[in-house]
Amino acid sequence: MDLVDSHAHVDVSDFDADRDAMLARAQAAGIGTMLAIGNGPEVMNHLEGLSSIAVPDPATAAAVGEAAAALWAEDMALPFLTAASAAFRAQGRLPRLSRALVIESWADARRGAMFPAMTKAAEGARQPNAPV
Repeated sequence: MDLVDSHAHVDVSDFDADRDAMLARAQAAGIGTMLAIGNGPEVMNHLEGLSSIAVPDPATAAAVGEAAAALWAEDMALPFLTAASAAFRAQGRLPRLSRALVIESWADARRGAMFPAMTKAAEGARQPNAPV
């Protein structure tokens, strides 16, 4: 089972030196998602920097997408969430797929794209062990 750290401050510059190692330790401990809690320009600048690089790990892509969605930055969130959903679907990681799809649908709805939002939410709710 993937654990969720619902209040993480890993995005601030204090952790720049060892962020990758810390994220690897968290993942090894079973933490599949970290929600970066923050506001202000430092968080947004960090997310904008991440949006220009490919994130090969779907759990990391989902976490970045969730953080951007939490800050109402749907245009930044959706590429990460879409990539994570595709990878989770291909890997058969259905509970993780469900969560990514539901958050994708939330971002779509806030952009006014209601049909994609409803389609993704319905697919997410149909997954076995869906956390919704």
